[in-house]
Amino acid sequence: MAFADPLRYSDGRVPGWDAHFPYLMPAFLAIIAACLLAGLARGRRLGPLTSERLPIEVPASETLIGKARLMRSQRASRARRPGAA
Repeated sequence: MAFADPLRYSDGRVPGWDAHFPYLMPAFLAIIAACLLAGLARGRRLGPLTSERLPIEVPASETLIGKARLMRSQRASRARRPGAA
């Protein structure tokens, strides 16, 4: 004696899928298209890149000294932490 599956119709179809499945693929494609369109709108450039003069010039030696101080302070803070290598 074979038992009928209560979650399927006698012809093998699953109830509910017939009503929703035809709309899933177009909705999925519409979401993909909207994401691509948003990405294109967000990523496009508005003309060629241009160079502009900076309002101030910083000497290279000052930049080098500032970077050295920053690295020294990071190294010191790492040494203070327990378990630091």
